[in-house]
Amino acid sequence: MRELDGGQIRGPRSPIDGRVRTIGFRRLEGQPIYLAHAVDRENIFRAWYPTVAAFGVLAALAMIALLLTSRSVVRRSHGEAEALARANEAAASLRASEARHRSLYEKTPMPMHELDIAGRIITVSERWLELLGYARGEVIGRQITDFQTGETSRAFRDEGWPRLLQ
Repeated sequence: MRELDGGQIRGPRSPIDGRVRTIGFRRLEGQPIYLAHAVDRENIFRAWYPTVAAFGVLAALAMIALLLTSRSVVRRSHGEAEALARANEAAASLRASEARHRSLYEKTPMPMHELDIAGRIITVSERWLELLGYARGEVIGRQITDFQTGETSRAFRDEGWPRLLQ
């Protein structure tokens, strides 16, 4: 059988006091003598439990912090997803509304036009083009005064386009 220079074993339950001990042993160098020392396992755990309990509390707090953080992140991402969905719905509704407006504007029996602040034509209705006999490309960007009668054109120029809006 091979001899050991040292080690540790978990001893059996003592028949005297019923305690389990951890036994450490070591051979003295150059001697056929072993030194042994036994420690009651309860003493080891008694010293060890506060440390483990402290680490356990820290681990539990870290777990709670991570759980709350992940919950917050998930809630925020759900909120952002809902906001994005609402924005997409609003954008779709706006596009539909603009399409209805554009259709009404283009198909109205009244001649209609839209001007920028400088009095240039931005858009005109189909009826406007039919009555005046122009193609859309011929009128967009031109001054409205190019298509007005003399008196209306003079009033428009004299009063100024921005003042007419007041």
